Amino acid sequence: ITRALAKVPADRFGGAERLAAALEGARTGAHELPAGATASSLTSPSMKWVVVVCAVLAIAGLAWVFRFTIGGSADSAAASPVVVVPPFANVSADSSQDYMVAGITEAVIAELAKFGDLIVVSGTPERLSADDAERAVTLFGSVTPEGERLSIIARLEEVSTGRSIWGDNYDRDLRGVLALYSEVARTIAQEVEAELTPEEEALLSNTRTVDPEAYNFYLRGRFHWNRRSPAGLLRSVEYFEQALEVDSTSALAYAGLADAYVLFPQYYVPDFSQAEAYGEAERFARSALDRDSTLGEARTALAHLRFIAHREWSGAEAEFLRALDLSPGYAVLHQWFGEYLLAKGNVEEGLAEVRRAFQLAPQEPVISNALAMGLWCAGQYDEAAEQAQHSLNLDSDYSLAYYALALARLGQARYSDVEAAGLAAGLPAGAVAAVRGVLEGNTAREDAVQAISEFESDVDPFQMAVFYAAAGAMEPTFESLGRAEAQGNVHALVFLTTAPVFEFLRDDPRYELLLIAFGVPTSSRSAVKH
Repeated sequence: ITRALAKVPADRFGGAERLAAALEGARTGAHELPAGATASSLTSPSMKWVVVVCAVLAIAGLAWVFRFTIGGSADSAAASPVVVVPPFANVSADSSQDYMVAGITEAVIAELAKFGDLIVVSGTPERLSADDAERAVTLFGSVTPEGERLSIIARLEEVSTGRSIWGDNYDRDLRGVLALYSEVARTIAQEVEAELTPEEEALLSNTRTVDPEAYNFYLRGRFHWNRRSPAGLLRSVEYFEQALEVDSTSALAYAGLADAYVLFPQYYVPDFSQAEAYGEAERFARSALDRDSTLGEARTALAHLRFIAHREWSGAEAEFLRALDLSPGYAVLHQWFGEYLLAKGNVEEGLAEVRRAFQLAPQEPVISNALAMGLWCAGQYDEAAEQAQHSLNLDSDYSLAYYALALARLGQARYSDVEAAGLAAGLPAGAVAAVRGVLEGNTAREDAVQAISEFESDVDPFQMAVFYAAAGAMEPTFESLGRAEAQGNVHALVFLTTAPVFEFLRDDPRYELLLIAFGVPTSSRSAVKH
């Protein structure tokens, strides 16, 4: 039982047959006994009943796993339906409305994801497993924005057969667009026979109206916010502010402003200090919640703020969990919650969250890259490299994707590729060459450290720490991480506990002091020490 419940998956049984063999061994006393146990104790009448009960429970548990998780049997029909949602098509003659169509697609996905009995996947069915494809449907949508009205044509098609199973047209005033999203989601859930709980019904009963012009500005703001660049963030603020000029009660616009300002320090938006940006973010997040306490986007912004700005770990987690109850289909929420879990040292849980984010928004380079970084933290370097390349396929100019690719190549010990990706990321050529030289044994560590140190004023302290760590230089790595902590560097906060490049630091007492300085919870600190 202890082994079956082991925290680390590799320490558990490798399958049902091994578990069955272990149970049989316990019954007969034929295998190595746990400390303190004897063969007679295991074969005593009372212990025989324990083993029988354990065997029954194990078989029942395995049956549940095979039925609801693994699939592929006669019971697979009982598994959750899968709905695949490709980007909706803009069938108007105006390509400038693409931002609205993209926002509508995201909103419908978010509504569908409120059904716990549905598996919602954004994109195309190619990534589905064979079992999932058997019970999957694809939701095709086309949108025609016409002033203050919106026309949506939606249809469902079976993935396995291509057979069309449902279709409908929706023509609505934009004021009722939020109710329209819920109506479409509820209808699709009924068509695929998904069950709806009372709690989910309550979430879908939102009848708030929006001002069409304000909502239009909000969607424009989200479009630019998704680009996650200094210019994009500043442009998003302009649109969110215009939305509030039209409708000062718009909780969505306030949440958008909170999301923008909370990212200003991370993306080095000029003319804003970290304190100013975080102060504005908190003010706008609370303004959004004052107007709509059920808005998951605002809860997400507040959770992220508590994590990166205030390092209120328990408060941040409570807000993240509340946001998940409200908006389980919000991809950014899963990304930020995953990064929070990585910062705590919970690699498996964090990676699962960023995978879910990517499942919901595979077209977003930032979310794709968050998954690449999570895979790097998990030591899955081949998959991390593939994921970083996917990010670059989405945006060939995305420098952080090149950075993630460089880290993945570092894990693969492909040092020439590390240098190529590092240069493409815009990292200093001299520092990148110095790291490659010491890794390949062509440069003395002292010379590499000297070469890297010349870029202290041009590179943020977390990246400097990565350079020094890759070169195996402990002292300057600790110094750089200390500066990163003092500056509130978000990347250092997220990756300190799990980044493989810092593995060689973790037996040094100063590493524990760093974790304390970052405020990492005690349980997490013990989990990441080796």
